[in-house]
Amino acid sequence: MLLNLLLICSVVATAFAQEFLYPPENVPIWKGKRYELRKAEKLDEFLTEIGINFFKRKFFLLQEPIIELIDIGNDEYIMRHTTTLKTTEFRFKPDVEFQSDQISQLEGTYKAKVTFDTANRLTLTYLDGPQIQIVYDFKETQLQVTSSCNNVEARRWFKAI
Repeated sequence: MLLNLLLICSVVATAFAQEFLYPPENVPIWKGKRYELRKAEKLDEFLTEIGINFFKRKFFLLQEPIIELIDIGNDEYIMRHTTTLKTTEFRFKPDVEFQSDQISQLEGTYKAKVTFDTANRLTLTYLDGPQIQIVYDFKETQLQVTSSCNNVEARRWFKAI
C-alpha cells in the first residue's frame, strides 16, 4: 500500500515538474518579457567580419540594449532593440522574406527571413549582403543571442527584467 502511494506521488510530482517547471517547447516563454544585456563574447570580431568600421564598432560595443519580442497578432511579430540613444525594430511574419535595415551600421537594406525553430528559438537569416545568421534562444530567465558570419561567431547573454 505504501509503495503504491509513493509511486503515485512520484508520477504526480514528475507530471507537475514537466508541466510547470519545464514548459513544453511549443509554449512561448518570452511573451511580456524584456531582456537586458549582461555579457558579450567575440562581438567586436563579428562586427569586424560583417564590415563595420572601427568607430561604429566601438560605439556599438558601449551600448547595453534591451531586447523584446512582441506578438502583435495575425502571425506577425516585432523584434525591438532599445538603448538609451536609439530604438530599432523590425516587423516580420515567420518564414516570409522582408527588407531589413536592422544592422544599422551597414549601409542599405537587405532581404531577410525569420524562422521559428521552436516557440522559444528563432533564427534571423540575411539572404543577401553579408551572410549573417542571428539565433535568439529564449529561456525563462535569460536570452542567448548567437550571431555568425562566415566562421566568426559572437554570443551575447541577456537577463530577463
